[in-house]
Amino acid sequence: MKQFQLVLVVVFSMVTVNVFANTYQQKPKEVSGKNTVAFVNDSIKKVSFGFDFASTLQGLTHDNDGSSSIDKIGTGFTNATGNAHANFELEDGISSYIEVYLSSEHHTEMWMREGYLYIDKLPMYNSSWLRAIMEFTSIKVGQMEINYGDWHFRRSDNGAVNKNPLIGNYIIDANTTEIASEIMFNFSNVEFLIGFSGGTTKEDLNHEHGFANYTKLAYDKSFGKSKRFRISGSYYRVDHSDNPTTVTKNYLYSGNRSGARYQALFGSKTDAGQILPAASQDLEAYMLNILFQLNAWEFFGTYDRVSDKDNNGSDSEAPEEAWNQYAFELVYHASEDFYLAGRYNVATHEIAAGESSDEVVQRQQVGVGYFITKNILTKLEYVTQKYTDFTASSTPSAAAGGSFEGYVLEASVSF
Repeated sequence: MKQFQLVLVVVFSMVTVNVFANTYQQKPKEVSGKNTVAFVNDSIKKVSFGFDFASTLQGLTHDNDGSSSIDKIGTGFTNATGNAHANFELEDGISSYIEVYLSSEHHTEMWMREGYLYIDKLPMYNSSWLRAIMEFTSIKVGQMEINYGDWHFRRSDNGAVNKNPLIGNYIIDANTTEIASEIMFNFSNVEFLIGFSGGTTKEDLNHEHGFANYTKLAYDKSFGKSKRFRISGSYYRVDHSDNPTTVTKNYLYSGNRSGARYQALFGSKTDAGQILPAASQDLEAYMLNILFQLNAWEFFGTYDRVSDKDNNGSDSEAPEEAWNQYAFELVYHASEDFYLAGRYNVATHEIAAGESSDEVVQRQQVGVGYFITKNILTKLEYVTQKYTDFTASSTPSAAAGGSFEGYVLEASVSF
């Protein structure tokens, strides 16, 4: 019997799967060739369309120390979410990509999320040196999800959830869209990115507002179809503190326009279960990501640090805030269609209002996923989260002595 169990373990561990083989690059989403329409004109060569839909059944309960009143919550369906995206090939190597939120928890109306130009060839110029440069260079310009860190490639994004093996995202969730330009240099296994943006989510003409600069360096090596190692480091910096008003703010950690993956916790809706740190003017952030893929096993780790020297957006003397976050995720692909996943995520408050802080948030997630088809995914997750050393003056105040736990079931369609 023991020998039979050992054989099963060996067989399962040798399964080769590529369900979550993210590209970790800035290229627009690829959709099925069945959704591609050819154009017989000189302005657009072809266009591809795609859609993502997700719906969840939530069965969570929450509690706190009683210093703030919270209502009991029950089991029920959350709002369905949906995305639509299209990629227009204008010329060989030049495309225009758009993505729209059809519905979300945060914005119930249709919302234009991304619209940018992507270039990795310049065939209109008959230049050998330019052609050689574009062999390892790509450019993005427009309103886009900025390429900060590797986590944003794996997270659930409104209706698009099939890159996330679990249902919830991180406690501190780095994700935003900004008017930006990015240049990526890809030399074999090494990637280097330089980005420049407005440092906020929308138009900004306020006097002496700042601009953001960010960069990423990554090493990515595959060993056959079932082994891979990737490590990346990212840096983001913006300073809006010379702006005499508080209108100009940064939203790197609070710019998620789709809303949180959990709902109604501690009286919150759009950021339930999350921490929104340093969402103001003078921000500096680092992220380190590591990926290991070995046959059926996949490990993804994150270290994230964010600090803001002007966390209330008033002046340069405002008290500093800083958070550190760690996340460790392990996925086991039992087959091409079925997997098991677990994640441990902890966020520690290092500085609050210029003083040392002991606030800690810990989250554990375990789940299973099953691809009914390549386009239809069902996931079941059990999650627990605990807030330590939170008080009535903390944010959120209702989380003082707080915790939540329970299950979430999610079904999604992406094509």
